[in-house]
Amino acid sequence: MPHTSPQMRALLSACEQFRGAEAPGGYRNGLALCVIDSVQSTGVNYTSVGKVLDRYRTYRRAQGADPAVDGAVELLSSFDELAGTDTWASRIGTRNRTSTRGGILKAEAIRDAARVLTANGNSGAAAGATSPCWRRKGN
Repeated sequence: MPHTSPQMRALLSACEQFRGAEAPGGYRNGLALCVIDSVQSTGVNYTSVGKVLDRYRTYRRAQGADPAVDGAVELLSSFDELAGTDTWASRIGTRNRTSTRGGILKAEAIRDAARVLTANGNSGAAAGATSPCWRRKGN
């Protein structure tokens, strides 16, 4: 689902209030974990979010990578490696949707967020610490 220019401007404007803020302890250097947490945590028990984060960490460690420093580029690559959102949802994420009525898979929303961040220069691993859009609910 493509984002319009007005939607992008609204998102960036809302996030601007956090520019220069310090990232919380859990995802200090990992924008990928932050994005996964943010999308997966809407409307669910947080325990399931932790399981998704654990599966992503396991997946990336099996590749010899450190998921704690993954940025949007690495997150986006995981979708390519797994041939899209369906397989990503089955192996790493969940089959949960962003809404009960017509919502997309949360995996699609995660991929879309990573695309938007990458397209707007917040793509590297270090973006986790400097991105204006971060949050943390747990490790």
